[in-house]
Amino acid sequence: MRRYDAWYRHITLVLCAHAYLAVTAAHAKIGGTESDDDLIPLTLGEVRRLLAHLITTTRPFDHTHRWSRWRRRHQYRARTAHYQQRLQLHQVRLEY
Repeated sequence: MRRYDAWYRHITLVLCAHAYLAVTAAHAKIGGTESDDDLIPLTLGEVRRLLAHLITTTRPFDHTHRWSRWRRRHQYRARTAHYQQRLQLHQVRLEY
């Protein structure tokens, strides 16, 4: 940045955007529905991705929403399988 004013405006805008994404993700974690049990909670990255899709693409919101739910469900299943595999690998059997 050549001037302090430009840098200050940029950083202020970035911090405001990050705060907005953090609050949106926190509200999404609190306000989940019963059908969201098999989804990971919304993360900052996922909220940012959803906003970017809404702003930059011409696809309908329904498509973006279904894609996000599919992605979060896939991540939940992958995480669950990973944890189960780690648990099985690290179980110690003591036989006397």
